[in-house]
Amino acid sequence: MSSSAASTEATMPKDQDCQPSLYEMDPDGDLLLIVGNPTIMSPNVGSEEAAATFRVCSSALRRQSPVWKAMLFGPWKESKPTDGSEWIVKLPNDKLSAMKVLLAIVHGRFEDIPGPMSIFQLDDLVILLDKYDMFKIIRPWASKCKLVISTKEQSDPAARAARIHIAWEFGLESIYLKTLKDAVMDIALVEGDNDSIEPVLGGDPSKTLFLQHRPTLVTWIFWINFWDIDF
Repeated sequence: MSSSAASTEATMPKDQDCQPSLYEMDPDGDLLLIVGNPTIMSPNVGSEEAAATFRVCSSALRRQSPVWKAMLFGPWKESKPTDGSEWIVKLPNDKLSAMKVLLAIVHGRFEDIPGPMSIFQLDDLVILLDKYDMFKIIRPWASKCKLVISTKEQSDPAARAARIHIAWEFGLESIYLKTLKDAVMDIALVEGDNDSIEPVLGGDPSKTLFLQHRPTLVTWIFWINFWDIDF
């Protein structure tokens, strides 16, 4: 972490393992976001924190996202307390590492944005951008995002699923269709009491993912062959 990034983080006391770290995205911010699940904070979690608290500017979030605007300034539980107590919003289901990047962009802390992302890190970020309707903030990095999912070494099921999702959200039609076709062509039907499918990818099956999307994949097999599309 760079020195500028380190300055945003408060040190967590050793005897308070369940106390999330504090990141000052805006030292004058009026809102605290608790991202992740602080109840599972543990020294054994590893380098990736389970949860953290971010001091942010509610107006900065409102300006960049209609979802944040409705959530923070509408008639919901996340709105500012009327009793003068500190404004705290808990987001236990959001991925911490992705939220760090999202909030850094919103608050103009570009020096805190990490270097090249893996396809999985980018997918986590895309999930949040979709959830909060904030794709416009990533436009300056669109070419780099495309580069991440254009690499040829992402052939395992999880990476392919992430690549398909990212390409769909960014409207990258050729990458989306090519990756989906590759996934379909790597599926083998397995005979048994109940028909199931698994990808032929070096013995690394992902039955749940492909079974879940089987109707869509079958439709795409028909569509691709019917129109004889050349990718």
